[in-house]
Amino acid sequence: MLIVKVYGGIGNQMFQYSFYKYLQKNNDDVFLDISDYKVHNHHNGFELIDVFNIEVKQADMSKFKGHVSSKNSIFYRLTSKLFKRNILGYSEFMDSNGISIVRNEKILTDHYFIGFWQDVLYLQSVEEEIKEAFNFKNVAIGKQNLELISLSESVESVSVHIRKGDYANNSDLSDICDLEYYEEAMKIIDSKVSEPLYFIFSDDIEWCKQKFGKRDNLIYVDWNIAKKSYIDMLLMSKCKHNIIANSTFSWWGAWLNNNSKKIVICPKTWDRKKNENHLLLNDWIAI
Repeated sequence: MLIVKVYGGIGNQMFQYSFYKYLQKNNDDVFLDISDYKVHNHHNGFELIDVFNIEVKQADMSKFKGHVSSKNSIFYRLTSKLFKRNILGYSEFMDSNGISIVRNEKILTDHYFIGFWQDVLYLQSVEEEIKEAFNFKNVAIGKQNLELISLSESVESVSVHIRKGDYANNSDLSDICDLEYYEEAMKIIDSKVSEPLYFIFSDDIEWCKQKFGKRDNLIYVDWNIAKKSYIDMLLMSKCKHNIIANSTFSWWGAWLNNNSKKIVICPKTWDRKKNENHLLLNDWIAI
């Protein structure tokens, strides 16, 4: 049995679900553990089945509590030995040996996977399946959002995601995408796109308004909050081009953008504690 722990916000959940589907390519008993949301309040909780038309196989963690809760457990020793690192310590990436093992071999013993699995390698063999899975549910999203989608289809729309909020006190993530990054990204878009219209998405719209001010080619999207915040990702995916933050939320917004001529600007560095950015795509522009 293989169990993938799900935790974090919707962007992280989407990567964990993708890894879960990746494991299912060569393994039968693969489950998601969503029990963390019973004790931790991650953003808006477990959102995948509410936002997308998908079904998941959920693990009954009451049967495995003793295995996954202790560093002395057999699960911990097995996974630590296999992946050459402490994956029960919220590790976000496996080392190259670990990736090689998961990619090339059927896993014959029980494993419990903790991590964010933010690597395009895991998407390559399940890309079409994931794109089909991550179709947003056809639910009422409100007149304002429908009007914005209509507008985005009629102009050279560019989503700009600026994440502040929970990054403010995280030295590994904060200010990687600073004002200079966004100004440079907009210059690139301006040089390649005729009359772009920028849609600004952020968890700190007031900061954005202070820095960018009022411009004829800017629209601040500030009405999708709390349980409705996922709609911002939907709106990003409907824009023709994307400027993303070092955030899985806007990464998915850009990845789900079906415009064959899209321009995506992304940060070259995702996290200061990592030497490589495993989320760079060949046709995206990293700055």
